[in-house]
Amino acid sequence: MFELVGKIRTIRYCELPPEGFDPDDWQPPSWHQTTQGLSAQKRKRSWASILVKQKMFVDGKQLKAPDHFNTEGILPDDKHFYAIKAGKVRAYGWFSTRMKGVFFVSHFVLKDGEKLAPQDTTHVIRNWRSIEKIEE
Repeated sequence: MFELVGKIRTIRYCELPPEGFDPDDWQPPSWHQTTQGLSAQKRKRSWASILVKQKMFVDGKQLKAPDHFNTEGILPDDKHFYAIKAGKVRAYGWFSTRMKGVFFVSHFVLKDGEKLAPQDTTHVIRNWRSIEKIEE
């Protein structure tokens, strides 16, 4: 599992690198889909920005809300999921109830408007169910 370990918490990605792939050179498929319309320079800058924010987050630094971290939607257990933000790019995820100190990143999206897209909520909930394995 691809993860970023910090002083306070760990970020784990729901999207995994292929077998035998160097995790340091890997970017999630949803990242590539999200940023395919951006220039190479903007893509590189956005990736660096999201990694810096994630590193700050795992080390326990407060990400300024709503500029860099925002509550986005509700999970089936009535807890929220969130977005780590870098410009228009969002990394949607949630704090695990099964694994203390772990924040799961479901997927990345390029968000043009203010509203959360229903398909993103569906995607997060599908990943949440597969990871948290909570029966309803």
